[in-house]
Amino acid sequence: MPQRRVVLVTGCSRGGIGYALCSEFAQRGCKVYATARSPERMQGLESLGCRLLRLDTTDAASIDAAVGAVVAEDPGGVDVLVNCAGIAMRGAVLDTPLDEVRRVFETNYLGAVALVGALGPAMVARRSGTIVNVGSATGFWALPFTAHYGASKAALQAFSNSLRRGFGAGLSSAPAFISLKAAQLAPWELAPFNVHVVHAAPGFVKTEIFEKGAAAGRILVDRAGPYAPAAAEIEGDVFQNPLMGGMFASELGPFARRFASAVLRRRPPALLLEGRWARSSLVAGRWLPRALVDAWSFFAFGLWRLTAWNIWAEPPAAAGQRPAGKGPPLIPAGRLSEGATGLLPASPPAGVGAAAEDLPRTCQMPAALGMGTGVRPS
Repeated sequence: MPQRRVVLVTGCSRGGIGYALCSEFAQRGCKVYATARSPERMQGLESLGCRLLRLDTTDAASIDAAVGAVVAEDPGGVDVLVNCAGIAMRGAVLDTPLDEVRRVFETNYLGAVALVGALGPAMVARRSGTIVNVGSATGFWALPFTAHYGASKAALQAFSNSLRRGFGAGLSSAPAFISLKAAQLAPWELAPFNVHVVHAAPGFVKTEIFEKGAAAGRILVDRAGPYAPAAAEIEGDVFQNPLMGGMFASELGPFARRFASAVLRRRPPALLLEGRWARSSLVAGRWLPRALVDAWSFFAFGLWRLTAWNIWAEPPAAAGQRPAGKGPPLIPAGRLSEGATGLLPASPPAGVGAAAEDLPRTCQMPAALGMGTGVRPS
């Protein structure tokens, strides 16, 4: 009878990927340690047989306490470590305080590094184990207003690749003749520890991360910063964009089932792409012409709206205002016009906008391409 696998998952708050994975692992007969900063947010997992632990991946004392509890019950450590803890961040680079950037990297990247350092040595000692680092498709394809989040996930991908090659199990999922040839060439460098490292890059999955974004007020850019002239419209474009709003995201249940099946294989994949647009993001980030991807981002995320206002040398003194002598006054965004372009407000109720005759012709392109305006009719 095969030995029951011991799995530890970080970031298991209800409604997220970690929670769904714990449920799936438990149903497959694994002994699951579900962890989160707030154990009360993991309600429901205990009834499935999961052991709930408090774990803040940015706190060394919390990590030591959680690992100590695991080792007390399972002296051999865990068979599978899933680093799923993470936080999302949206915002313009120029508007984001450095402390917030550090917080994202400490959680999304350094937290995973700390857990590998705490639980990895036991895997190496017994010559078996699987480490799964959950990144994101944005690590392949950097989108506007997600620079720091994407950078933290790209760092995690580089860490996974280096770790896999260092542990030497990276060729385990390759064709047999490749693995055999490599082993003949350098047996002391390949597969010395038999620890598999999987980098998971989920696409867009329906989790509470989208609801949390809405609860935060959907403020994306500083109303007094360089994006102020078109702040409201840019936010409308971004949050109505299917990529950012989760409109066409994959269902969490089927995603977790495929994920768990891949991770529990005897030879798990080095790169796990699950979720809507995960593979497309890889293709777009690595093989599509940069000019094409940049142009799509420019229009889809509302940056085209600034081109009309940037033709004046001085930035506006405040959101919705323009210095005297620097072009026509801004017309706030309201109900969409029924005119030829269908892009611009017909009257000035509240918000920020621009007169139709002052917009370059290229700025009218998104409507013609069916990309939408991002301005919600009142």
